[in-house]
This record gives sequence, C-alpha cells and structure tokens, in this order.
Amino acid sequence: MKRVLFVCTWNAIRSPMAAALLMAHRPGWHVESAGVHMQPVNPFAVTVLDEIGLNLRNHISRCLQDVTFSPAFDCTISLSESACKALSDCEQSGAGPHAHWPVKVPSYMEGNRDQQLERFRAIRDELATLISKAF
Repeated sequence: MKRVLFVCTWNAIRSPMAAALLMAHRPGWHVESAGVHMQPVNPFAVTVLDEIGLNLRNHISRCLQDVTFSPAFDCTISLSESACKALSDCEQSGAGPHAHWPVKVPSYMEGNRDQQLERFRAIRDELATLISKAF
C-alpha cells in the first residue's frame, strides 16, 4: 500500500481536494493532507467535489506538525510555495521524496458564486490531471 501526503498553505482547498481525488483514483492507498496552517475546509471545495461524487464534508483541517511520519510516506507533494518551504525546513525523514506542484489557490473573494465555482472547478480539474499523470 502506498502512502502519500499532500500539503498546502491552509489545508482548506488544494490538499484536501488532492487527497480526495487520489483516494478515488487509487482506492486502498493511504492518503493524507495537511497545511502549514489550518482553516476549515472551503465550502466551494466541498461543492465542486460533490459534483463528481466525492465528499469533503467530514474533512478536519490539520497542520503539518500534526502528521505522523512513521511509517514513512512514499512521497510528499507540496501544492503551494509555503508548503514547499515548510517541507524543506522540517526535514522529516519519513516524508519520502518530495514533489512540488505549484497549484494556485482560487480567488474566492472576487466575482459572483458561479464565477467562484468555475475557479474551484479549474483547480479540481488541474489536480485530477496531475494525479492521473503521476499515479
């Protein structure tokens, strides 16, 4: 069984979405997500994953320092610059090889609801493409 960790800035959008997408793509793998900081999952992330049959409603945000690195992860993927820096600073021996996917956070403070949802769908689809290519 593979162990994969996704890390972003807040563990509210990108890393929980990526974890849910990978778990759907590779059932049976151990997939976790964390953030440099933590914030509740974004409702737009919940909505756009609902659209494809994945559930983020029960996601509990957590910080990188709350992650148990034993047993070791097969790989750790950072999704933001702050996550990339935090992973290189923490030098966890159980973090496994580190890849950086610079996925931009959607701007959910601008535009109407439909425009915001489109930005979140674009992030979801970008993550799904990256996951299908990597795994």
